[in-house]
Amino acid sequence: MILLFLPDPSNKLFPARVLPVNASTDKLPAGHTLFYNFTEATVYGKFGNIVVTVKPGKSTNMKPPIDESGSYPVEIDCRIPGEEKTTALARSSWHHSPDSRQIVFIVPPPQGKLPRLWSLNDTPPQASSPNAQP
Repeated sequence: MILLFLPDPSNKLFPARVLPVNASTDKLPAGHTLFYNFTEATVYGKFGNIVVTVKPGKSTNMKPPIDESGSYPVEIDCRIPGEEKTTALARSSWHHSPDSRQIVFIVPPPQGKLPRLWSLNDTPPQASSPNAQP
């Protein structure tokens, strides 16, 4: 379980919102990317040849974009409610490792309209061999 803290100035006692995120290996196996959208914008992404849409307040799990370790092109856009055109958020190259998993948080900006992207990579522990010695 991951606890994500987002600013919440309306809460005078504790000016943050705490959001629990299930990042168990059952939900997010090695090689996959999990997206959580905590904004009101719809986010569209192209990761190598894989196209992903993450609606407001939703999450989605993306299969590995490539089979082996290496880089792949990334294009991420969003559509802000009330606007007709999409806006680019990122144009980049990301690294894929089949042994690790990635979690991408799409969060509201402290100012302005465009969401921010926070990501982390995690390498889950390998399953123990039945013959392994302690």
